[in-house]
Amino acid sequence: MILSKRALSIKPFIAMDILEAAQKLSGQGHEIFNFGLGEPDLAPPEGIQEACIEAIKNGDLKYTHSQGHSSFRNIIAQFYNKNYGVEINPDCIIVTSGTSPAFFLVFSALLNPGDEVILPNPYYPCDLNFIEYLGGKAIFLELKEEENYAWNQKKLESLISKKTKAILLTSPSNPLGTIASPSLLAFLAHLDIPIISDEIYHGLNYVEKDRSMLQFSKKCFVINGFSKSFGMTGYRLGFTIIPPHYVDAFRKIQQNFFISANPFVQAAGAYALTHCVPDLEIRKKIFQKRRDLMIGLLSEMGLAVRYHPLGAFYLFVDTSSINPNSYELAFQILNKAHVATTPGIDFGSCGEGHLRFSYATDEKKIKTGMTALKNFLKKT
Repeated sequence: MILSKRALSIKPFIAMDILEAAQKLSGQGHEIFNFGLGEPDLAPPEGIQEACIEAIKNGDLKYTHSQGHSSFRNIIAQFYNKNYGVEINPDCIIVTSGTSPAFFLVFSALLNPGDEVILPNPYYPCDLNFIEYLGGKAIFLELKEEENYAWNQKKLESLISKKTKAILLTSPSNPLGTIASPSLLAFLAHLDIPIISDEIYHGLNYVEKDRSMLQFSKKCFVINGFSKSFGMTGYRLGFTIIPPHYVDAFRKIQQNFFISANPFVQAAGAYALTHCVPDLEIRKKIFQKRRDLMIGLLSEMGLAVRYHPLGAFYLFVDTSSINPNSYELAFQILNKAHVATTPGIDFGSCGEGHLRFSYATDEKKIKTGMTALKNFLKKT
């Protein structure tokens, strides 16, 4: 078998290694308490599924415009206007099958071999894989727990070079749950560098109203979708909002690699934005309650959560005193306690010595799973 260098060089997504091992144990009859993947257990708000089915029944089954149905792009533009006070030209929106194709479009359009993207460390692992797969190089801005994982603007400026083609920001972030401050967004806006703003966790901000990078700069690339706040992971629906002079290039890449997003899924997204936004506040409060519950239970067993996340649905916990090798520890906990977590090393060198716990599951499972973890730690 002959594989390309590109195929051989791509790194595994360790969270999926854990999931597959957990599924194997589950198939053997073990109950698994899964705090690994960032997939909400809450069903999408009522009406979304019905809108999707209705579109199928009505024959909305053909290719759409490569950028997505114009009616859906208008709804996205209206949503950003209502929620962020920004005017968006619907022609600058590309609808994608989840946010992963949106990242592929952005990095394909921006990067030549050897070009650099500044990425915070810890980071979402697929971000690095996209950059490297498309010939780019990640330059890491190391974030420190003792500084509440805040971006150091002077350090960031020192990383900028002639090869820097973009800075990637996720807010609220994965795996940390940090939220970019207005001063950081303003600072980024004044840099003469494209900002890629991943806003997939908007709607899961526990402390304040979400802010979009578009409120600070019209030159940015915004990526958003429906998987996290609306719980529509399997629908695979996202979009990117881009500066107008990039539209032709993005459209050509979309046409060749993806053609268009599923039309009936776009109908579901349109319904979500026009009817279900009020549900997000209820869902957010549920996740916030789960966050506080898990922090308390972890603290009781001696795992102090030093940074309390302000958004998303993850806790990033220092477990180095138990085992500094997060990959080894995660599998120990899975095999002996049947509790699935994600090793911190999956999120970069600054994540080593930590485990990520997702609280996107119900309170009963959190309590039972934390009891299993506590029993494991007593024996360690």
